[in-house]
Amino acid sequence: MKEENKFLTEAHLEKNKEIKNLQNKVIQKQRKPKCDDRNCVYLVQDEHHKKERIYIIGKAIDLDDRLSSYNKTHDTEIIYYRSCNSAKQMNHIEKCVLTKLDRYREVANHDRFILPENKDISLFTNVFDLFVDAFSDVDESVDIEKDLTEDKIKERQMEVRLEYIEDNRETINENRRVYNKENAEQIALVHKQYIENNKEKSDAYQAEYREHNKDALNAYSKKYYDNHREEHNDISAKYREEHSDEINENSRKYYEEHTEEFKEYKKEYYEKNKESVLERAKEYYIENKEIVLEKTKERYVENKDKILAYQTEKILCECGVILQRNYMAKHKRTEIHRLSLENKLAENPSKEVLKITCSCGHEVR
Repeated sequence: MKEENKFLTEAHLEKNKEIKNLQNKVIQKQRKPKCDDRNCVYLVQDEHHKKERIYIIGKAIDLDDRLSSYNKTHDTEIIYYRSCNSAKQMNHIEKCVLTKLDRYREVANHDRFILPENKDISLFTNVFDLFVDAFSDVDESVDIEKDLTEDKIKERQMEVRLEYIEDNRETINENRRVYNKENAEQIALVHKQYIENNKEKSDAYQAEYREHNKDALNAYSKKYYDNHREEHNDISAKYREEHSDEINENSRKYYEEHTEEFKEYKKEYYEKNKESVLERAKEYYIENKEIVLEKTKERYVENKDKILAYQTEKILCECGVILQRNYMAKHKRTEIHRLSLENKLAENPSKEVLKITCSCGHEVR
């Protein structure tokens, strides 16, 4: 008897549980908000696909009636929807949305789409907005598929985007600044990779841009440098200090590869600016006499053998005398040099005076 009563009690509890579940389902269905909009493209999700992030995209003249059909099998929630001007527009816009999101289909030829883990629902809803807004001011009597070409669709989409940008420019710029600040390293890395992968194209573009904007770029650079002179000097000094060996090595290599060009340039510059060069050298020597003498002494010690070999080299004077190079200046002040030179000129009046070229590039008479 006790076992029979126990069985009846358990059966009664189970029955009550089923009744309560049915009541809850009915209440939930009654609480579903009604949608009075017509000709809608929609995004819905049922309770069994939430974990898989699967959504259904479709169209309905009566969205509330369509939702009731879904709820007969599974509890379905409207995630997003937009109303169109007409049924014809609705049909066309649905095709556009499905085509745009085709890459996210769960199975080919099915209207179920998987939302990637790293994306939010705006990935889908923005596509709805894009196409519905593109045709929002198109008269409902217009047959879109017949009268609207692909180029016109793209043109209208661009107009909608530009209108949105113009109306929300400050917000967009602020969001962009925040994003760039939060993702500075990632943006720099992507930019660097792009430059490496498109080096020739990037170099050509930059060269063309600099050529067309030369004056503006120079003016901007000058203004920026003037406003940040101290900061620039500090950064340059720090860099030179940290990379002194590398800079010296690169300078040495460059000089060795372009020695003749440097000598020619120095020679031409000296000839054109001889007075100012000598004046600056004199002023520098007076202001930095101790430093100059110390450097000269160090240079002599480091290059003693080369200097002695150069000074003791025998050369021919223009007067015809052969003597060491280090005596040349003293020799030219002697009476012997003057008389020898006069005699030589008297014997060969048409012959040019012999010129000796120093290693620095200057001619010594």
